[in-house]
Amino acid sequence: MLPLVVVLLLLVVQVTVVLVERLRLAHTTRDAVRAASVSDEPARAARLAVDRNLPAANVETRIVDHLVTVDLEIVVATDLALVGALLPDVTLRDRLVMVHEPVG
Repeated sequence: MLPLVVVLLLLVVQVTVVLVERLRLAHTTRDAVRAASVSDEPARAARLAVDRNLPAANVETRIVDHLVTVDLEIVVATDLALVGALLPDVTLRDRLVMVHEPVG
C-alpha cells in the first residue's frame, strides 16, 4: 500500500510543478506584452521581460493594426523521480494582445 501512496503523492507534486510553471508563464506573458506595448522596439522589450523570469521560453512578438501580440511557449520537463517516466513533457503556451502605444 505504501508504494502506491508514494507514487500518488509524487504525481500530485509533479502536477503542482506544472501548474506553478503555468502561473509563471501567465505572469511573464503579461509583463512581456506590457513592456512591448510601450516600446519603440517591441520584440526586444518583450524578450528582455521574458529573460528576467523564463529565459528558456520561446518568444514571438508581432504588431498588426496597432496591436502588439506576444506568444510564449515553454516545455516543462516531467522528470520527477518514479513518476517522470510515466508522464510526457508538457508544452505550455500563452498569448496576450495589447494596444501598441510607444512613448514619445
